[in-house]
Amino acid sequence: MEELYQYITERIDGIVKEENKDHIFKCNVCGHVFCYTTQDLRKNIKNAKSALASSKASLAASIIGTRYDMYEQNKMAHDMANKVVDFDRCPKCNSKNIVEVTEEELKQQSSSNGSLSPADEIKKYKQLLDEGIISQKEFDKKKKELLNL
Repeated sequence: MEELYQYITERIDGIVKEENKDHIFKCNVCGHVFCYTTQDLRKNIKNAKSALASSKASLAASIIGTRYDMYEQNKMAHDMANKVVDFDRCPKCNSKNIVEVTEEELKQQSSSNGSLSPADEIKKYKQLLDEGIISQKEFDKKKKELLNL
């Protein structure tokens, strides 16, 4: 538990000193874009400190307290530890292969990627089919076209 707290404080020591700023990341595995703020990091530190304190209290209760006290402190430690977020991982696929991007880079990527992927196009046409806007025949034709069949 103490290693978790130490890791978090070392990892974000310089970032927390900044003003409230958005940190935007993109996963190189699944393409998911996510962000967090300095306020999120501060909250993460608070959760890690609470988890560490509860863990130490659980240890003390196991030595000099009752089993119930130990159980409750241990439960609180686990609850707080579960609230600690690993900002070094993609929240969607849990990959560590992420890069920080600026807002300008993100805007540039989205403008250069104006066209959707074939899978996204098929999803769009499937939704039109489900809504009754296009027929099954039109959907099948467009699907074959997008998949180069």
